[in-house]
Amino acid sequence: MTERIREATGGNLGGMLSQAERDGAVKTFFARLEGLGLRVDASEWPEILAGLAFEHQREWAVNHLRKAPVRTGWNRRFDEKFSPLQALEAIADSPGRLDWIEETLKEKSQMGDFDRSRFLAIAKDHTKRERLLAAEQRLLNRYGGTEALSEKTLWLIFVSFLVCVVGIANAMLMSVLERFKEIATMKCLGARNQTIAFLFVTESTIMGVIGGVIGMIIGFLIVLVRQTASYGGMLYRDFPVGDMLTTLGVCFACSLLLASIAAIYPARVAARMAPMEAMRVD
Repeated sequence: MTERIREATGGNLGGMLSQAERDGAVKTFFARLEGLGLRVDASEWPEILAGLAFEHQREWAVNHLRKAPVRTGWNRRFDEKFSPLQALEAIADSPGRLDWIEETLKEKSQMGDFDRSRFLAIAKDHTKRERLLAAEQRLLNRYGGTEALSEKTLWLIFVSFLVCVVGIANAMLMSVLERFKEIATMKCLGARNQTIAFLFVTESTIMGVIGGVIGMIIGFLIVLVRQTASYGGMLYRDFPVGDMLTTLGVCFACSLLLASIAAIYPARVAARMAPMEAMRVD
C-alpha cells in the first residue's frame, strides 16, 4: 500500500505526509489521495505512518553507514562486501560492530548525531522486518497468495474425516456386540431406548474428545518443531496466539462433531436390541 501511495504522490510521499502530520492534516491528506483514485481505509493510517517513520529512522542509520570512513573501512575490517542494509543486519546480529563504527567516526570527527542505542534499535527493527518479509515470501512461494484451501487439501480433509467417522463407528459397533448382555440387563431393569442410545453417544463423544486432544497436542508439537527449524526465534517473538487458539477450537469442535455423528448408527443398534435375544448370546 505504501508503494502505491508513493507513486500517487510523485515519489514525495515521506515529505508530504510528514508535513501533513506536523500540520495535523493527515485526514485531509488521505482525502486528497482518495480524490486521486487511491482510497486508504482509516484503519491502515497508523500502519502507514509507522512505516514511514521507520523508513526515516533507517535512512538516518544508513547515512551514518555511508560516511566515507565506515564505507571504505568496512570491507577491510570485517572482510565482507559493504552494503548498508546488509550491514544493519550484521550489526543486529553482532552489536559489537558498533564499537568499531563509533571509534571510526570519532577518529575522523564525523560523529554528528550518532547515537549507539538508537542505531542498534533501528538495526534490530530492520532485521526483524526483513526476516518477516522473507518468511512471508517463502510461505507465498510454498502455498500461493490465496488463503483458500486447495482442492488437494480439501480432499485430504474429507478423507481424514471419513476415516475418523468409520473408525469410531466400527469401535462403537464392537462395543455394542461385546455388551449384549449388559444392554439386555439394563433394558430388563427398565432402561429406555433413549437412555441406551445416550450412553453410547456419550462414550463415543468421550473417545472423540480424548483422541482430539491427543491429536491436537501431537500436531501442535510437530508444527512447532518444523516452524522453529524454519524461522527460529521469530516464531516466538511474533507467535500467532489468537490464530492458534482459534484453530485448536475448530479442531476440538470437529472432534466432538465427528464422534457424535459416528455414534448415531451404533447407538441405534444398541437401542433397538431385543432383550431376550441379547440374553441368549454366550
